[in-house]
Amino acid sequence: MKVILVNPRIYDVPNHPLGILYIAGYLEKNGFEVEVIDPNFDESAIEIAKKIISLNPDVVGISTRTPQFDHAKNIASHLKLSSDIPIVFGGPHPTVLPQEVLKENCIDFVAIGEGEITFSELCEALKENKGFKDVNGIGYKKNGELIFTESRELIPDLDSIPFPARHLLPSKWYFAPPRIRGIWTKSTATIMASRGCPYRCIFCGSHRIFGRKTRFRSPENIIEELKHLRNKYHIDAVWFADDTFTLHPAWVTKLCSLIKQQGWNDFKWVAQARVNTVSYELLKTMKSAGCVQIDFGVESGSPKVLKILKKDITPEKVIEAFNIAKKAGLLRYTSFIIGTPGEKEEDLRLTFKLLKKIKPDYVDFYFMTPYPGTEVYQIAKELGVFEKGVSFNKWLLGKHSDKPVMCTDLSEKKIIEWRSKLYNASFIRNYKTLMRNPSFIFGGLMIAFKGIGGLRKGLGRFFKTGKIDSIFVELLVNYRMKTKKQFYK
Repeated sequence: MKVILVNPRIYDVPNHPLGILYIAGYLEKNGFEVEVIDPNFDESAIEIAKKIISLNPDVVGISTRTPQFDHAKNIASHLKLSSDIPIVFGGPHPTVLPQEVLKENCIDFVAIGEGEITFSELCEALKENKGFKDVNGIGYKKNGELIFTESRELIPDLDSIPFPARHLLPSKWYFAPPRIRGIWTKSTATIMASRGCPYRCIFCGSHRIFGRKTRFRSPENIIEELKHLRNKYHIDAVWFADDTFTLHPAWVTKLCSLIKQQGWNDFKWVAQARVNTVSYELLKTMKSAGCVQIDFGVESGSPKVLKILKKDITPEKVIEAFNIAKKAGLLRYTSFIIGTPGEKEEDLRLTFKLLKKIKPDYVDFYFMTPYPGTEVYQIAKELGVFEKGVSFNKWLLGKHSDKPVMCTDLSEKKIIEWRSKLYNASFIRNYKTLMRNPSFIFGGLMIAFKGIGGLRKGLGRFFKTGKIDSIFVELLVNYRMKTKKQFYK
């Protein structure tokens, strides 16, 4: 049985789509033939559908987050015009809005929650032409009725899942420079070392798929994946994409000890953490094992807004964490959110003030976006933000958006102005570290040469938003698209 898995991109970031690659690896382990399509974001739904049909699959799985949903739906619609291939939607958006998604005529099944076992069992049922009632964690249609099976329990042992099937995509593009949020590396991979987060931030819905209880892979299992990546793909850097890498210091310490035992002197890595889950001793241990940067989600400098966000942190704790990270010798990335319900200009001035105090090495500013499955989505509905209906085709991912999806206490104009102001104030800081690296200077010239076609779009975004970084981002995107097409030839 041949399965095609699709990642409908709406913005080109050179990261492996780990979600579907994990599913692909699990399917291969269970004897299915699998191909993965990860197109450029400028490829039309018709082009993608034609590519899928040409591969003659028995099942098509499409993974989608909210910003991708309309694009994913268009792909499915074009598929249905010329084939009766079963189409399965999975990922964050179908998980939190399964009924709405399944009502679409072009969608036959939804997979809810973690997809590895669920999708494999569904494919097996389709292969054997059996019923679907015993496949937990799915929704399907029968005689015009929407039917949902029992919920799927979370996978207890993450070590039992095969590594992501990265071999199904052209590796050079995905491991290529230029950076991990401000750090130049030669060849970088993204890894998930755990799933789940116990915290309750109102803008995050990861718990809807991975749960509130954090499950960790064993340090030994992670080391095996790192060995595989270094031996096969010659990676020199890893970004750990876990929601909170530093939840259990003993686990981190064990992993660091095993990394050091490998003797990888050229190995660098970055991890995400909360300011209330780190200590100087822990960060120093991470530094000794090759960690070069810690990523903190701060979100606001206002105590009032932090309470609204349910971050369970204070500006004082933020300052303390940034100080100890600097003392430990780590670069410090952070992110802020602009446009939280209840946020006023005085709160943004406090954010600006905090930014000056902590002096991060790299910083991003995101619009508050009420993704389905989050608490802020319910707040947005109650405030009437969606009273004219919801269209997801303009919901770009965070910093890639030119304007916010929701505006409550501040106007759209003010939110855009403040984000541009904060970005522009951080521009030199964001590129300072990179400018010290000769590889970045050379790589930057290559990006400018190959990505010149993005200059017009970048200038357009700059004049629209006032955000200087837009010019460089669009040059980079244009470069990535060109290089990706070369790798796919």
